[in-house]
Amino acid sequence: MKSLVLFLIVFLFQLANAQEKKWTLDDCIQYAVEHNLLRAKQEAQNKIYKQDQREALGGFLPALSVSSSARMSFGRNIDPKTNGYTPHNTISNGIGIYPSLKLFDGLSQIYRAKMARINRLMGDDRLRDTKD
Repeated sequence: MKSLVLFLIVFLFQLANAQEKKWTLDDCIQYAVEHNLLRAKQEAQNKIYKQDQREALGGFLPALSVSSSARMSFGRNIDPKTNGYTPHNTISNGIGIYPSLKLFDGLSQIYRAKMARINRLMGDDRLRDTKD
């Protein structure tokens, strides 16, 4: 019984002293802006918009493909001088680099880049509106 009373007294004392400072209206508004779920969602969406814009601008760059191959063969050959078998092992490899560049795609890459830029700017406006 004494421990229960002691626990309640300590709990009530901590509850009374839990708040370190008095919050002003500006503190409350700042806390609400920082912990707003719509703001966090819009910031995540803005990151996606920025990545989309980078990908659209990257579409103007040439593509580069690299490949490599290796081959090993082994077996026996007939030696014409001795008419006997000799072991024959062959190792071959190859490396290839293939650049490519689109010459014309119907201006779709330009429109894709413009749309990505517009989406990014609209996302920034939505974030400002959410914060306001």
